[in-house]
Amino acid sequence: MPSDHSPPSGSARQPGPATYSRAPKGKACLNCRRRKLKCDCAHPVCSQCVRFGRERDCEYSEKDQKTRTELLEEHIADLKARIIELEGGGGGGSAPPVGTAHSNDYTSWPGLFDDADFADLAITAQPAGHAVSPRSSPELVARNYPIPTYAEAQTLLDAFLPYAQEFGFFLNTARFLSRVSSQLGGVPSVLDGYTPAFEPVDESDPLLAAVFVWGAALCADEDLKARQSAFLARALHQAASSGAGHMRRPHVLHAVQAHVLLANYLYAAGQFADGRRQTADAAALVLAHRLHKIRSPRLHQDRARLGLVHAADAELALRAPADLVEEGERTHAFWQVFVLDKTWAAVLGVPSLLVADGTLGAEIDTPWPLAAEQYRDGDLPLDYGTTGQTLQNFTSTHDIRTAARLSPLGLRARAAALLYRAMWYASVSGADTTARERHAMAFEATDSLLDKFVVSLPSLDTAGAQLPPDVHRHLAVTHCIARLAVVQLHHPFFDGELKSAAKCMSACKAIVAGVEAVPAGVLTHADPLLPVIITVPAQFITAELVNIEAAKVSVPKRPLMLCVSPYVLASHIEEAQELIRRISRDSRLTVLQLEAVNAIKSVLIGTDYQRP
Repeated sequence: MPSDHSPPSGSARQPGPATYSRAPKGKACLNCRRRKLKCDCAHPVCSQCVRFGRERDCEYSEKDQKTRTELLEEHIADLKARIIELEGGGGGGSAPPVGTAHSNDYTSWPGLFDDADFADLAITAQPAGHAVSPRSSPELVARNYPIPTYAEAQTLLDAFLPYAQEFGFFLNTARFLSRVSSQLGGVPSVLDGYTPAFEPVDESDPLLAAVFVWGAALCADEDLKARQSAFLARALHQAASSGAGHMRRPHVLHAVQAHVLLANYLYAAGQFADGRRQTADAAALVLAHRLHKIRSPRLHQDRARLGLVHAADAELALRAPADLVEEGERTHAFWQVFVLDKTWAAVLGVPSLLVADGTLGAEIDTPWPLAAEQYRDGDLPLDYGTTGQTLQNFTSTHDIRTAARLSPLGLRARAAALLYRAMWYASVSGADTTARERHAMAFEATDSLLDKFVVSLPSLDTAGAQLPPDVHRHLAVTHCIARLAVVQLHHPFFDGELKSAAKCMSACKAIVAGVEAVPAGVLTHADPLLPVIITVPAQFITAELVNIEAAKVSVPKRPLMLCVSPYVLASHIEEAQELIRRISRDSRLTVLQLEAVNAIKSVLIGTDYQRP
């Protein structure tokens, strides 16, 4: 989290020399050619690319081998040619088929492309005013990015489903597989035994495309991994075409689910702006279709508003859910989007998209989500969804007793709400003494609620023996989000108040200990948010070690903190770094967070706490 007292996090790269010898003609790297820079042809990375931080873009064109950039440019050119052919109705088939020759040459994660490369690919895949009409785009996408074979679909689904919960999957799994089996004609193994009983996923539906993106990222099949970029382009195109004007109403939840999966994928790829756009699309859908008003006791008040667009209700209103399972899907859809919005808004330092500010229609009345089995079995509490104002009741009454009957998603939603609330209080009371005094009571109330909530969470020490691996992993991330909320609330006062410093340090150590309690195999491919959270202990522990080092030559500012061995604190930094390595090693976000920890640790160079 940002803090005036946190260590610098600048890059450790050193700029190259100020002057360069000109490269022989035709030998400069592709990046220098594009930017018309003098290249010294140093291998593996030239000095200009080092100087401007473009090491990943430094490529040399070999006679018998195409570079990644050349392959991508060819791919984009093929797509543009095919678009022109389809727009003009041109025959001839002069454009070569797309997605074949290059498919095995892409790197395993689209985040390894730079922003410009990714933007080119996304623009090509998404509808534009002069490029592809909504009528022709499904045909274009289907032709350029063919649906996987039955065997490939099985592999992708098998890879995705064990980790689905971590990436925001909220649909009923059995019904989802039933729809998929109807579309694909019956995929063996993972789909065996499911009979289509609901409307199937069609080819223009973004849901299956988004699932295939994650499946390709998680599977061990190198050929499928290499097709991630193609799967992503298809999914982005279909998600962009899934607005209310392009989709049948039963597919609203599919569109929301696709946006949630794509947002998490893009966050994991280090594409934060694109991830935020997908989050915004998901938030717009759940609000437009009033998924925040499920079981609302105040619907008559909302309907009393001045409705100037008379056709809006007919278009946006969802039919009544067919059964409790479908109601559960809608409830989970809203809270998954809520969690995605609040957590990433907090860590990125941007405003939330779902704001329950008390205005008419903005309050969240949808009850906390229960376990999927409770909706399936009809095992709902008698008072479920009878009160409305779900968030307001939680924060004002401090009622944590209901936590015992909440699903893992329900606990995560409460943690996310507290994290964003802590961020808001920290922002308004950090530097302004008057504002801090004005919000003092609310600050203390939030601090107290956080303490109660953390204590109410199931213990991670016993979770391993009692919970399935996916639930254990999910619970560990929820613990970390709650501890991060404590750090977020107190970090403005970290350097000046002993209580806040102690709470921050305790929460940081709890984050590391909590993640360490999860077996390495279970931790693999955890929520993309987790590497970001684990970076926070390294930041605050390093800041405290700097304070301890300064205390050696001055009067200690907080002697009680010196009771903790600084060498033990330093070991937590190494532990945090190892934990980040353990999580989703193929993710670009993991690489970025490891670089951040290395930069944070650099301030300890020359002290007793630096480890070789």
